[in-house]
Amino acid sequence: MGHVKAFFNFSCSEATMLKRLTARGKSDDNTEAFRERYAAFKKQTAPLNDYFQKLGKLVEIKAERGIEVVTRQVLLEVQEKIFGQRIVPPRVVFVVGGPGAGKGTQCAKIKETFKFEHYSTGDLLRAEVATGSELGVQIKKIQDEGGLVNSDLLVDIVKANILYKKGNFLLDGFPRNQENIDSWNKKMAPYCSTEFLLFFDCDKQKMQERMEERSKTSGRSDDNPETIKKRLDTFELQTKPIIDYFTKQKKVVRIDADGQIDEIFERVSEQINNRIMNLTH
Repeated sequence: MGHVKAFFNFSCSEATMLKRLTARGKSDDNTEAFRERYAAFKKQTAPLNDYFQKLGKLVEIKAERGIEVVTRQVLLEVQEKIFGQRIVPPRVVFVVGGPGAGKGTQCAKIKETFKFEHYSTGDLLRAEVATGSELGVQIKKIQDEGGLVNSDLLVDIVKANILYKKGNFLLDGFPRNQENIDSWNKKMAPYCSTEFLLFFDCDKQKMQERMEERSKTSGRSDDNPETIKKRLDTFELQTKPIIDYFTKQKKVVRIDADGQIDEIFERVSEQINNRIMNLTH
């Protein structure tokens, strides 16, 4: 008799399962048949989930995402639960800086030099919408109505992209407010190591000059004097509480973002080497 080490439950919303089944085109993959099969499945599976959860052997696999993400989660869970190999949690560096502070340029150099993965929250949201997933549909609806994606949903997107990966990650443009921080602490803090907040500190006048210079060639609708000023004011208002929060935890790395690109990157490299790379070699 074999010994059960883990019970894997692939959890997925009813709407997503129906969408996937009907896309297969089989004769019995219709809405009515699905409803009957799904009801039977829930009735049969609930006691099993409860049983193995009490034994501490239930492993929830979030099957909403694409094949590659789900496969990665399964492999890592098998590695830990079956073979007993410790999973090294992802190491995350938050990156904040005002518009024109140069954080995008510096993130690209960090990614290339130190082999970090670089995620922008805006890019992650756009990518999720493009997948057509249930989360993507929710995000598109919010955006179409002119609303802002709430923090819990935003952190869910980040979680889906980094939780089952190893290595070092730059999270660009996050957190933006206390609500972001609270959601992160609730959903991600137990599963990853938040190393520090990399703050590109740049004089407001300097950022405005850089943005105005960029506006000459960028073609972006938000690169105009009035909007630039509003964005700078908003950033200043939102960022102070975030800096204060991480300062109390001694997790703020302040980078003087005034100077040439390579000069600024030397400052960044010193901090990355001291705080991250010496711990990973």
